[in-house]
Amino acid sequence: MDVIFGVCSEKRIPVFRLIADLLLDERGCPFFASSGEESILIKGKEDAPLRGEKKCVGVTIRRGNCFYFDEGGEVVVGVGEAYGTKRLKEFAEGLLEAARRDKVGDFMRRSEAEVAALLLRSDCIMAIRDELGCRTLYYGSGSGVVAFSNRRSVVEKVGLEARVAPPGATIKASGGEIRGVNVWRRVPESYDKSLRLERVVEELSPIFKDAVLKRSRGNVGVLFSGGLDSTLIASILSELGVRCRLYCSGVNGSKDVENATSTAREIGLEVKVRYISEEELEDVLPVMVKIVGGDVLNVELSIPLLFVLDAALKDRCSFVMNGTGADELFGGYSRFVSVLKERGY
Repeated sequence: MDVIFGVCSEKRIPVFRLIADLLLDERGCPFFASSGEESILIKGKEDAPLRGEKKCVGVTIRRGNCFYFDEGGEVVVGVGEAYGTKRLKEFAEGLLEAARRDKVGDFMRRSEAEVAALLLRSDCIMAIRDELGCRTLYYGSGSGVVAFSNRRSVVEKVGLEARVAPPGATIKASGGEIRGVNVWRRVPESYDKSLRLERVVEELSPIFKDAVLKRSRGNVGVLFSGGLDSTLIASILSELGVRCRLYCSGVNGSKDVENATSTAREIGLEVKVRYISEEELEDVLPVMVKIVGGDVLNVELSIPLLFVLDAALKDRCSFVMNGTGADELFGGYSRFVSVLKERGY
């Protein structure tokens, strides 16, 4: 996983060395870092200057979805994908220009991007998370220091409590303090009650197919439960002629595994099952707590994902899709119906 990191301090501190300590320990791979006045490729801790700076951003260099853009001392680093542009560089340029005009929210509304990004400017650091929260972003502040990263452990290693940036958040920090947290989202003021289901399906279908196609790069995998959402994704990929591999995980005798395999047969596809032993479950618990924190539900939901993603990685999948988030986007939970009846839109 690619890592981004930013630090903003009230006083001058050896930020290059701080980032080197954090990122080299975390991933052990080279990274770019910039204070605005100087940008450096750091391969080892000996490459990191000890001089003091008040702010700095960095990003690891791997064959992943990270980007680094420097224009006259203003720097953008990030991880993720921007599907509305051909290259991440174009997205970074647009984001930087939007920040200059104080139009970051407007730019992100127009962008089909799933990113966590940090902007280093002369007077501040800005942290940005996509509106659906597809990319995680953490931040922490205290004792005149603010830190940002897409890894919880990186922020915690600075000695700060890691908080999750809300989806659609733009966080501004300067002088070692958080100066503002703004959240932007595309939320319509009302909805047309007269819309018929047939028309909704007619309009949504090409949008959905286009979104799936744009994300079909290289070897594609699907986290497959056999439920509505993952089955739709797998069926669309098959319809579009995109070869994909279906994956699921669970313990022996799991109903979820049985459902996934039977549904895959019905749509004419095969699913690769990664069975999990009790010993593996015990071993992976501390790993998951380190990654997602101590919330029991988050850990419970994440453990199967870890094993199934590991299987996809071993098969050299470039991208893996899943249906997570569809219930939140389309009101799939029964509680949404109750709220709509009781309180209206």
